[in-house]
Amino acid sequence: KVVLNKLPQKLSIEVKSYGFNLLFQSVSSQSDSIEVNMSYVHQRNFGGQTLSFVTTNSLLENISLVLGDNVKVSRILTDTIFFDFDKKITKLVAVNVVLDYDFQKQFLLKGQIEVMPSTIRITGPKSLIDTMRSIDSEHLEYHNLNATVTDSVGFEISKINKNVKTEPNSVLVTITVEKFTESTIQIPIEVLNLPDSLTLKTFPSSVNITYTIAFSKYYRVGSELFRASVDYAYIDESSRSKLKVSVDKAPDYIHITKIKPEKVE
Repeated sequence: KVVLNKLPQKLSIEVKSYGFNLLFQSVSSQSDSIEVNMSYVHQRNFGGQTLSFVTTNSLLENISLVLGDNVKVSRILTDTIFFDFDKKITKLVAVNVVLDYDFQKQFLLKGQIEVMPSTIRITGPKSLIDTMRSIDSEHLEYHNLNATVTDSVGFEISKINKNVKTEPNSVLVTITVEKFTESTIQIPIEVLNLPDSLTLKTFPSSVNITYTIAFSKYYRVGSELFRASVDYAYIDESSRSKLKVSVDKAPDYIHITKIKPEKVE
């Protein structure tokens, strides 16, 4: 079990002794602490809620041992200490990396941001972590990236509860950066949904697709990897409107920035 509530840091007590002994105790007792034997904790049910507490009179022997034989405890001013207990559990949760980043011109992210490990063990009060599916990392921020970066980052435990522990205490985050270039390729326009009894030619008959691509994949691109089309079903013969060009197929490792023209006759 774990204690959720904040316990009193000090106990106020009345004591009797000689002046020198009291002066000595006022100095030495600043670092003294009292251990609470959990067997002294009582539990009572009030309105369906279990209340846990210990009476300070049960701590009298421990307090007397700390103060010594020359000091007699007359009264403990705080009569009861309350405890809010909860069951301690452990579970696996996903790591959510809180991250802001941008790149220098012609540099972009290669693939996905890597997090190792992507899940961690979290231990703490059941009422706090039973519904947790993920845990946020501390905030990471990078600007004008032009090279791959790997950093260790911890978790925002303080926003959850001091009783929550993680294993491990940090993860490795890798942002793989690659230089990109811009290129343009010319692709013929296909006509979709054209009746067999008709023929149709577009003007122009091809479209220029401008895209960005990583240098390492530049020579993998060919026109056979693209398909551009217009749909005959959208022709309005009365208005002779232009048809929008759609790119139906393109490599997943490029980013299309421009289609020219966007519409054809």
